[in-house]
Amino acid sequence: MAPAPPVDTYCLFERPGTERSRHIDALLARLPPGEPVSLIIEGSAADGSEFALHRDRQAHVIAAGCPCCLGNLTMRVTLARVLQQENPRHLVLALIDAGHAERVHAWLTAPPYASRLALRALPGAAPSP
Repeated sequence: MAPAPPVDTYCLFERPGTERSRHIDALLARLPPGEPVSLIIEGSAADGSEFALHRDRQAHVIAAGCPCCLGNLTMRVTLARVLQQENPRHLVLALIDAGHAERVHAWLTAPPYASRLALRALPGAAPSP
């Protein structure tokens, strides 16, 4: 059996809330319809706006905490489960702190994720660091 193609992965760094939810929805609207998409959302808006995602999307909310500074076990376990069990074609990581975007990107492009994830620029946005 051939290995699965890398999952197109989009990182969005923004505080929880209605604006982040709108940006997630705008990104989802630009992806090809019918292709499986999973979301890992760090933190959650108090008003619950980020749970108003499309029913056909697999969304996982994890506790806030920088994955590069804390080693964020929750993020690693959630990411491993998403890749193994959901087999998405697209993955959206909605993280809070852009201050460590370069380290997060380095973490996602190192083993064991290097062969599984293909980091992509957000459609309509300038490339991330």
